[in-house]
Amino acid sequence: MKKLTYIISASILLLTLGLLGCKDDDPGVEEVEKDKISKTWDITNDGKSFVLLDNMDVTSSFNEFVLTVQSDGTYLTAGGEEPNLWPASGSWAFERVDGTINFSRVIREDGLILEIEKIDGDNLKFSFQFQNDVHSGKMDGVSAQYTFNLYSR
Repeated sequence: MKKLTYIISASILLLTLGLLGCKDDDPGVEEVEKDKISKTWDITNDGKSFVLLDNMDVTSSFNEFVLTVQSDGTYLTAGGEEPNLWPASGSWAFERVDGTINFSRVIREDGLILEIEKIDGDNLKFSFQFQNDVHSGKMDGVSAQYTFNLYSR
């Protein structure tokens, strides 16, 4: 009887250690979505990329634009015409509402919300409403809708 108790105890101990030693190597949904967006995106020369400002093509103003999105929640930009539109660096996160992650909305640290319309392999399309709070004699804050269709390198 002691031998049976010893075998059962040893089996339970080994099973417990085996289960504790296993770790989940499968990435979660958030990690998968971060990996999709975490690339270097830019304007291609083949005519597939574009930037629209209130539905008017302004791609030529962004020919040198590069957006590098990193999975640690940061981004870098270069070649943007409007520094208020795209700071040189910053942080980003998927929108969270009541504990639920919305993968179709990205929020920059400055509060700007990017509406992700498409992430498909090497193509990222998003839009946002930009409010420029520049105060001049003629205008107080200008609001504009931007749409970016970028490709990864």
